[in-house]
Amino acid sequence: MMNQSLQNPGREAIIKEVSQDTSISLIVPTNLTNPDPIVLALKNHFKSKDLRISYERDRMPSTKPGYFNTSITLKSLDRSLLIIDTFIKAVRVRNHQILIAGEKTYVKINDEKVEIRFWEKCRSEKIKKGSYDGRELIPTGLLYIQVIDIWLRKEWGDTPYSLLEEKLARVIGGIEFFAEENAKKTIERNILKKRNEEEERLKKEIKQKKDDEQKRFSELLQESKRWAESQQLRAYLNSIESSGSLKEDLSTWLEWARSKADWLDPMIKKEDKWMEGFNHEK
Repeated sequence: MMNQSLQNPGREAIIKEVSQDTSISLIVPTNLTNPDPIVLALKNHFKSKDLRISYERDRMPSTKPGYFNTSITLKSLDRSLLIIDTFIKAVRVRNHQILIAGEKTYVKINDEKVEIRFWEKCRSEKIKKGSYDGRELIPTGLLYIQVIDIWLRKEWGDTPYSLLEEKLARVIGGIEFFAEENAKKTIERNILKKRNEEEERLKKEIKQKKDDEQKRFSELLQESKRWAESQQLRAYLNSIESSGSLKEDLSTWLEWARSKADWLDPMIKKEDKWMEGFNHEK
């Protein structure tokens, strides 16, 4: 018996609630009556023997895609169908869904999907294979329902002291608890994701603001330099004009040169098609 100190109070509370739910029947019958469509399809699938053979489990029959994920011997079929049918009907009454997607089977609880499978355990026995020893997996008739998750593999099944049929409240309650915990983790992940996205947005916003400010300031510096250079150029031209330096067509040249100063001056920005593409910083 499990040590009470190791039991999760939240899980145990859900299991207790499931066990006391009078709207569901957790008693596995001795005969299959009005089976759920999923169970009926599963029964016909096994009866047709059009099964997938698992070579990893020494040719244990397993369902093909599109059926409730099951891996059992034909000898265990009747008992398995009764358990699965009782399980599915109880799950549906509790407003959950059974989803089959390819090879996988899920219990969908609100927005959470919990992957499950029904299987028969095997034991490993040492056998003689020619000149060397090998191992063979032997079906035991022990049936299990298992939750399959990247972080967890939880299962309920037959033991020397109790049968799977007696544990359906624990199975359903355990799956509901797992879905509830997953939902909490999903909320936490979404909160963390939004927080990270907001931090990333702020970082990008700050970087963009910084880049814009530096670009504007760089442009300001360039304009101030151009203005200073245009003033220096005009002072130079005034000096030439006042000194009477000998130049052919001085007035025409001064008009040309002052036009270039006006092009350079960011306060004037005179258009000059001949200066397009010119880099004055060279």
